[in-house]
Amino acid sequence: LLATLATTWTTISHGLLSGYTAQAIPSLISENSNVHLSSDHISWISCIVPLAAVLAGPFSSPLCNLIGRRYTMMIMCIPLCGGWFMITYATNASMILVGRGVTGAASAIAIPAAYTYISEIACSRNRGFLGSILSIGWCFGLVLSYSLGSILRWNWLALASSMIPLIQFVVLWNGTSSPRWLVTRKRNEEAKESLAFFRGGWNKCVDCELKDMTHQFDNGDQKTHLARLKMLYQPGIRKAVILCMIVYFFNMMTGFSVINFHAKAILVSSRVTSAISPNLATIILGVCGMIGNIISSLLIDRTGRKKLLVISSVFLCLAQLGQGTYFYYKDGLKTAQKSLEEIETFLFIFIGRLSI
Repeated sequence: LLATLATTWTTISHGLLSGYTAQAIPSLISENSNVHLSSDHISWISCIVPLAAVLAGPFSSPLCNLIGRRYTMMIMCIPLCGGWFMITYATNASMILVGRGVTGAASAIAIPAAYTYISEIACSRNRGFLGSILSIGWCFGLVLSYSLGSILRWNWLALASSMIPLIQFVVLWNGTSSPRWLVTRKRNEEAKESLAFFRGGWNKCVDCELKDMTHQFDNGDQKTHLARLKMLYQPGIRKAVILCMIVYFFNMMTGFSVINFHAKAILVSSRVTSAISPNLATIILGVCGMIGNIISSLLIDRTGRKKLLVISSVFLCLAQLGQGTYFYYKDGLKTAQKSLEEIETFLFIFIGRLSI
């Protein structure tokens, strides 16, 4: 659990990165901002992170296999800090874009390493719960960004965000590499010590688990890249890969990234002016997501992934339908109070159910 919490700093950092634009953009375009941005600059600042992630993501797996999952996360802390510092001291749009691009690329490399690390150190009965903690960390980072952004300007928010990678570097420095990666490097004695560390001490189960890892490596993990690609044509594996890709594709196409990047702007455009401040409403959105993730982590090993996925999909459909209908007819609504009720209800359902 402690190793999982140390790894969670990676997703917390990504949550800060995802939520940064929601609070920073209004501050950047204010009259007293020392950086002058056009509407094109704002669009690029929002979209540069996923674009950089697409380019950098494929490098994660080779780097994880070469130096290990833990060291990959540690090394990525350096460009994460550098990117945030560049944003902090930016004097023009180019510096902000480069900073966002660097942090987005580093995050795209570190996140797969974090999930792989957790899957390799967790025992099978707790793997779902511990994996869900990473998602909770992302939501916590989102809430933290929304909260700090309500009281800090864009440059101070970037400086505060840079502290998270520094903390993670120190925490991971005192950790240990995953036993499975050590086995792939034929460092079995170190793998034995690592496995005993993660299992809370030495016992017979550690020996059995280590033998199983060694057996899997000897019989499968040493295959060539061509042999691994051929495995994708096996019916069982092919169906699993296609299903995962479909689920992830539709998850991305829900537009949750757009909501996270522009949460405050969406609430402002819905004419939230009197009943509740946009800052508070934005924070509540993030809290809804974190609550949804906490519920998911408690239920995932009991009810199963498929059932939660179906429930989430139904409520997502209803929420998006209502949200789209509201914005289509919003000009005909009379009062800000009615706008507030409509938009917050559908956004809260959207964020909460997406987390589950």
